[in-house]
Amino acid sequence: MLPDGRADFDDFISAYPRHRNLQNNQVARDVFDYLNELSSIAKMIGTTYSQRLVAGLAPCIPELEQRFLAQRTTFDFVTDRQSRQAVGSMARVILKPFGFDKKRIPGHRVDSKARITSRSITVGKVYERTNPGRINLVSTLSVLPVATQLTPEQSII
Repeated sequence: MLPDGRADFDDFISAYPRHRNLQNNQVARDVFDYLNELSSIAKMIGTTYSQRLVAGLAPCIPELEQRFLAQRTTFDFVTDRQSRQAVGSMARVILKPFGFDKKRIPGHRVDSKARITSRSITVGKVYERTNPGRINLVSTLSVLPVATQLTPEQSII
C-alpha cells in the first residue's frame, strides 16, 4: 500500500496470485502505475456516475495504448488474454480502496460488462460504489491564466 492509502503493485499481485508471473515485469508495473495515477483514478471513478453502462477502464484505454502498445513484447494486452485480464484486475485493485467494486446485475450471478471501442481491450467491467472505502479522491478547482502549463493531474476536465 502506498503512504496515501492507494494500492500498489504488490497489492495487485497479492489479490491476484494467478498474475504472479508479472511480479518482475517492468511494463506491467508501468501499466499499473499509469492506472494508479490520480488523473486515471478520477477518470475511472467518473464512469461510475454515468447514466449508461460504461466500463471503468474505458476513459484510460486511449492513453494506455499510446503509452504501452510499442512495449507489447513482455506484456501484450492486445493479443494475450491473460495480460488483458491483468489490466482489468489492476483496475479493480486500484478502485477498491475508494469503495468501488464490480457492478452486479440484479438477479444474476454475473458482473455487468460494457463494450470498449479500442484496438486492445474491447470489454470491461462496470464499477459502482459498494462501500464508503478507506480513502477518497478529492478534486479541487482553480482558475489559472490560459498560458499556464497544466500537469496531467490538473487537466482532468
